Amino acid sequence: MTTATTPQGQHQPIALTTLLVDLVTRRPGWDERWSRYKATQPAIARRRLPWVIALFLAVWVTSQHLAIGFVTSQSIDAHLVLVLKGTTPKKGELVAFIYTGRDIGGHSPGEGIVKVLAGIPGDRIERSGRDFFLDGHPLGHAKERSGVAKKSWTTRKLEELGWAKPLKSVPLQASEGGVIPPGHVWVQGTDRDALDSRYAAMGLVPVNTFLGRAIKIF
Repeated sequence: MTTATTPQGQHQPIALTTLLVDLVTRRPGWDERWSRYKATQPAIARRRLPWVIALFLAVWVTSQHLAIGFVTSQSIDAHLVLVLKGTTPKKGELVAFIYTGRDIGGHSPGEGIVKVLAGIPGDRIERSGRDFFLDGHPLGHAKERSGVAKKSWTTRKLEELGWAKPLKSVPLQASEGGVIPPGHVWVQGTDRDALDSRYAAMGLVPVNTFLGRAIKIF
């Protein structure tokens, strides 16, 4: 086998990674494998091992609970957000969720989106023409066609590189009014031209699509 001539030190990163996974998941026999591994390491490596373990655990725990998100549109007043995975935002806070609506306005199904959680179950959404109100407070006007005038710096650069397609103006159907049912919320952008719950393409957002509360970094 080719591994017979490979120096032992080249196997150590792979073995250590496997053992770190053992430590986290507590796979059967993990304690015995740890003892054997530590016995084969030089004294300096044994002194550094706790720091390696601590760093690995910190990265692993952080990845389970936090995420960094880039906002590539101008629909909200943020460019970079920190997502607290599994947390439920309060009314008025930013929420990150998986878009399940139609492919329109630069949003594609399965894409992660950040909006303001503006309406919760039990709130009444009133519609007058294409104007919306939440419990008497204005939510904005739903345009008849999408606009393409505003683009973020990131979006423009992606289009220049050919990694994103320029948006086209398309007809927009307004959402209906009524009481927000359980398991759904009304979301808004901070920009009046944002694609949000005012439009049927997005509509009410299911709570089970939430990624977590989002916090603006800048």
